[in-house]
Amino acid sequence: MLGQKLNLALTCLFALILISLPSNIFAYQYSYPFKLSSASVLLMDANNAQIVYSQNPYHRFQPASLTKVMTLFLIFDALEQGAVHLNDEVVISKKATQKEGSTMYLREGEKVPLVELVKGIAIVSGNDACVAIAEGVFGDEQVLVGKMNQKLRDLNLQNSQFQTVDGWPVPDQYTTAYDMVMLVHAYILEHPEALQYHKLKEFTHSDIVLHNRNGLIFQDHSVDGLKTGHVEEAGYHLIATAKRENRRYIAVIMGADEIETREKEAIQLLNFGFNNFITLRLFNKDDILSNVSVLKGTKGEVGLRPSEDGVITIPISLKEFISYELETPNQQEAPIEMDQKLGQVKISYRKEILKKIPLVANEDIQQASTKMLVMESVKSVVVRHKYMLFVIFILLCVFGMLYLYIRRFRYRLKKADPKQGQIVKQRLDKILRSNETSKTDS
Repeated sequence: MLGQKLNLALTCLFALILISLPSNIFAYQYSYPFKLSSASVLLMDANNAQIVYSQNPYHRFQPASLTKVMTLFLIFDALEQGAVHLNDEVVISKKATQKEGSTMYLREGEKVPLVELVKGIAIVSGNDACVAIAEGVFGDEQVLVGKMNQKLRDLNLQNSQFQTVDGWPVPDQYTTAYDMVMLVHAYILEHPEALQYHKLKEFTHSDIVLHNRNGLIFQDHSVDGLKTGHVEEAGYHLIATAKRENRRYIAVIMGADEIETREKEAIQLLNFGFNNFITLRLFNKDDILSNVSVLKGTKGEVGLRPSEDGVITIPISLKEFISYELETPNQQEAPIEMDQKLGQVKISYRKEILKKIPLVANEDIQQASTKMLVMESVKSVVVRHKYMLFVIFILLCVFGMLYLYIRRFRYRLKKADPKQGQIVKQRLDKILRSNETSKTDS
């Protein structure tokens, strides 16, 4: 009885797909063995950007210091582009030292290597470090704010807006747990080197030892980031990420009532993901899954590959029920462009479709010339009717040989002695009369 109830619950799991999420993110709800009190939470499998649990993912909050993830994102973008270097020195302004809130204790006029400011933001959430970088690397705060909002648009995160570089609460500044998890996923995907700073337990500046504000760094060795935040009106936020073997999860907690709550619920989410879900790789992005006939093209067929890896995260108990099927056209007329969509792969749990991935052409195929089309048509006819054509060829050969024999026979009669010809004619007449007499008797 218990087994039947469990099977029913697992089946319902896939019926609760959150259709409001983007189609490339398969999301579903799961019955958790614990209660989450935070206002908004998300858990993502970072290996395939699949959300495996969500609770009020689109509720808007003041982002607080989670804003600094975007500040760091743009710093690492600039480092990657060679616009700045980690050993570049930044002169600290009076404005930076006067920032309220969390700080790394910068002093006016001192020259601080950029790498130390990065640590100050990643580890102790230094508001002063954010302003120093905005002024020293990007010119001023408003320039950096503009770039932050442009980056949001580039990432298609439509439910966030920044007004400050450090997340200090101001009107018309907001984000959601969903936007934050997508931002962090992009951040660590593009700049995995940033995690070496987020996971540091402490660092020293001006003889002051500063400790990481993310308490999970000290509690679980697999946790290597990422950012905390707090403002009175929004509560306590935490973005935590952990890697165990080759798997990584990202948990977002927003609107917790206290620090202990955000840490407890974040680690519960991470542990639940690692312990209860499995990631299946059904096929790779570069695999040719099917071939489609091409009409009027320079090639007779085109290979189809998936537009992304066939990776899906599911509860461990459902592993054996996952399958996929292809939907492709019987044929496609040229021209065909590389990456042109020509079908799709459906990944299913029994009869429930969990994910759809486009199938695309793996190469360009041009339209064939008239001469080539004629030759291909002839070739096609020959291939399809080769046995009939062979019989026709044999019959033509027989008729040809018979025709030549008759012509040769007539030629011999014509050239022969008239008497010999008369004898042959008489014999033929005799044979004919003999045949007629036989017919009459019968």
